[in-house]
Amino acid sequence: MDGRQAIVYRAALTYGHAFVAVNNLDSKNIKFDILSTRNTVAYFRDPVNDIRPSHVLTIMSYPRNEKVPGLAVFWDDVYRWEMAYDSDGDFRVKGAPFEHGLGQCPVIRYTCFIDDEGRTHGVVKPAIPLQDRINQATFSTNVTADFGAWKVRYAAGLVPDFKRDENGDLVLDEATGEPIAIPIEISQSQMLLSDDPQTKFGQLDETPLDGYIRQEEQAARNFTTLSQFPPLASISNLANLSAEAWAAAEQEFIRWIDSFHISLGESHEELFRVGALALGDTDGAGSFGGEVRWRDMTTQSTTTLMDGLAKAAQFLDAPKKGLWPMIPGMTSGMLDDWETLHEQQVQDEMSMDPGVMQANAAGRQRATPPAGRPVNGNTA
Repeated sequence: MDGRQAIVYRAALTYGHAFVAVNNLDSKNIKFDILSTRNTVAYFRDPVNDIRPSHVLTIMSYPRNEKVPGLAVFWDDVYRWEMAYDSDGDFRVKGAPFEHGLGQCPVIRYTCFIDDEGRTHGVVKPAIPLQDRINQATFSTNVTADFGAWKVRYAAGLVPDFKRDENGDLVLDEATGEPIAIPIEISQSQMLLSDDPQTKFGQLDETPLDGYIRQEEQAARNFTTLSQFPPLASISNLANLSAEAWAAAEQEFIRWIDSFHISLGESHEELFRVGALALGDTDGAGSFGGEVRWRDMTTQSTTTLMDGLAKAAQFLDAPKKGLWPMIPGMTSGMLDDWETLHEQQVQDEMSMDPGVMQANAAGRQRATPPAGRPVNGNTA
């Protein structure tokens, strides 16, 4: 799931919601199946407050012809049904239903934005009008650059030469009776000359693109402001900024991301509880103390952050191991490795110096939490 979770996030941000089903057809191989959002319909008893729907129908494959029907899967609170369906929309149950035994429908909904009536929407649809404005500004700039962004030189009253025969007489057009003019060849290697003093040469200046470019930049600024997308991704003139300035520029975007963490994290916790129930872990299935730990991807000065963590441990008596998850780039696997290495380091110190052994033992006794308080929960 750590490698496929991005699929769920992209679907939720694009369509407003996504679905993941707990597959326990094989009790020895419990899987999380990501369902196609565009091919799934879900019904809720309470569409606002329920993470798990009451009934879900998803299309796994479409019918190819009359002999090869499509495949659909239907879940309710008790059974998982497989159905074949034809191109005319007729569904037929295939075989006996599978009793999943997971209490409720084993499909979890992930939402991006949801209102008080249960309607969801993603981040793409509200940004389409803003993106259309950027597209129009870019189109206007390109059209102007193609047809009006260069100088035009002209000559008025320029008299061309006329075709003549072998005797030097003018050759007349049979239809009009007028002399046939020789086209004036214009190139970078030739000069236009005229003996007529009435001939005028001039130049039409190009259309300035500064206003069009400013229009594009303003449209990009409005896009980032109203959509809450990071301005650093669409405005290219932000340069030579310090780490603190970059962090301040991303602050609104980070708060926006935190709102997704809350919604998506709750769905993750419900998914893990259903997965624990499928594995037969009744304690994990009934645990509501777990919390999803998201990796810190913000732009901030590592030196400043590490200095703050050191001061928290020194002056606020904060537990050092409790500050490990706050280090940028720290993952769950790295925390487990650090825990093992720390225990090994403590054992090495205890074997080398009895005084250190007594001090470490006293420190661990002070750090032991009171009885009855949970130390940790499920993490992801």
